[in-house]
Amino acid sequence: MSTSTESTLEFEGSIIELDDLDISESGKSEEQLHNKSKDQLAANKNDTSASLAGNDSNKKIAPEIWHQAMSYLNTKDVKNFRLCSSKFAILGSEHFIETFAFRFNRRDLEKLEMISREHPKMLKNVKKIRFEKGFVPIRAMLRVLRKDYREAFEWDDEGRYIVEQNDEIEPIVISDIISEYLTWYTLWNKAAQKYDDITRMTKAFEHLNNVTCIRFSTGIPDFSSEALTRAWAKVAFPRAYGGIWKTRELETVMLAAQNSKVKLRRFAHDAAPALFFLQDLNRLENTLKPFRDLESLELLCDRRCSPTRGKINKRCSTGLWRAAQSAPNLETLHLGLVTGGYCKFETYEYVPLRKVLGVFTWPSLTRLRLDNMTLCEKDLTNFLLRHASSLRHLTLTHICLYRGSLHGLFQALRKGLKLESFHVDGIIHSSFGRELWHFFSTNKEVVESSELTEAENRRERLLNESKLQFYKDNNRIFLGKMWLQMKEDGLADELSAQLEAFVLNKCDITDWPVGLINKLAEKISYKGRVSPWNNWTDERIDAAWDAQLEEELLDTDVGTWEESQGELPEHIQWLRSDWQWKSKSSHSKSKWALWDELEEQAGIRALYEKSYAWGKAEKEDQVR
Repeated sequence: MSTSTESTLEFEGSIIELDDLDISESGKSEEQLHNKSKDQLAANKNDTSASLAGNDSNKKIAPEIWHQAMSYLNTKDVKNFRLCSSKFAILGSEHFIETFAFRFNRRDLEKLEMISREHPKMLKNVKKIRFEKGFVPIRAMLRVLRKDYREAFEWDDEGRYIVEQNDEIEPIVISDIISEYLTWYTLWNKAAQKYDDITRMTKAFEHLNNVTCIRFSTGIPDFSSEALTRAWAKVAFPRAYGGIWKTRELETVMLAAQNSKVKLRRFAHDAAPALFFLQDLNRLENTLKPFRDLESLELLCDRRCSPTRGKINKRCSTGLWRAAQSAPNLETLHLGLVTGGYCKFETYEYVPLRKVLGVFTWPSLTRLRLDNMTLCEKDLTNFLLRHASSLRHLTLTHICLYRGSLHGLFQALRKGLKLESFHVDGIIHSSFGRELWHFFSTNKEVVESSELTEAENRRERLLNESKLQFYKDNNRIFLGKMWLQMKEDGLADELSAQLEAFVLNKCDITDWPVGLINKLAEKISYKGRVSPWNNWTDERIDAAWDAQLEEELLDTDVGTWEESQGELPEHIQWLRSDWQWKSKSSHSKSKWALWDELEEQAGIRALYEKSYAWGKAEKEDQVR
């Protein structure tokens, strides 16, 4: 068996050490093992033949048959098979890695290049690439951990916990949590992974030419400490970091997939930056050519990853829906805006679907989920009914109707669709009557994703739990108070079940839960809301949309991709930003003696000083 290192490659259901791909127990490479295996088979032909079924002692099982048999095994069984004997080590390599994960804190691009040179067969069966982009800077993590543990410990004036007064709590736990985060941060900074080198990324894709799925994940890293995982989940808007870098990387990966002629069937990005969708539409369509063969698309836009100035609302919405239209053969679509840790439905701008989508239809669309959108009853109804022949599963999350009613929408869905499942989640609101509800679904179809591993789904559930905890902790603000009041006596869950039954035709048409709706409205003292759009005609709305979109397109004050070409690399930008924040005397929340000690041990100061040496060298190179 191989030696081990801290570097690992992930695939569905298992993790393997990178050195397992390099060196066997005897220190031989895969190629040497393969040659040795052939010699051993020839020398021990009689022994091998005797072990096989049948009377013909000259027969042996051909490698092709072994390969066919192993194609039916799961990854764990393939690994066990390879460990049985050095003769079998080479046979299972083509079935060994199913998912190649690029982690933010490892140099996996270099590892991929090494494997492609030395063990190319091991990449033959890779079907999925996952870019793990989850990141939280020091300032955010320090704030959360300091707040969490301040209640559990006594502190002196310097922010040092007083151990003798807290004998019932193990101080080492806090040290472990901080140390694990700082170790991760240090590795991330040293790895300095960049996926925006088009030449290098295209070459990588050429070695992964059987890939059918790409996923960008900005979820929580796989920490050993659940306390650290929960702390990460409590960071405000954890997906919003690194918008400009995410934009470059997303475009580079798409162009690399196109250049290497990869045939994608599934694509997912849980926090695509708004800047990506502000491109010229022709350029956007060209970038997304790999979408043309997609069967499944999950595309959530993070509006917090947007330029700091200028108006982008209509351009961003147009670009997001145009991106979805670049995949005309979809069977599954999950589209919307990232809700992050908190949700304020008042801030979502109304988008007339007829303006961004026209009458476009996905003929094979079976499963649809829309997140965090403000629409109107008429447009949404028309859009959904155009898919009546195929649509069977629908989820609406954080949906606001600025014109029309939810009753009218759900009644149309009941009559016009043949849904097998229907779910509502988050804040569901309309400008009609007293339709304002706040749900937190526990249904796996809503909370989990089939594209994620079990560990990733667990971390996503922690994010959801943190969102719930936020509402509990902030029960004086409107959203927190509203959710807690609706949750009392299980009323929100009861309403959710009745709405689903109504849409799925599992109750009588007269069973619209008006009584329960009014009861919930009374609980939160909600008397209804009149939208300013209600008295507008479609023609007036369309004219206003066109005029404002033209203004946005002419707005030269909007930050652009080109403006940011000369900025610092991401790891140096965050390192300097974090260190400067901590160095300011005005930031009392950054003072924590234990953190400072562990930060020094982790070598963060050395990285910070090195970042300026890097900047000086870069300037000297430019002068030359």
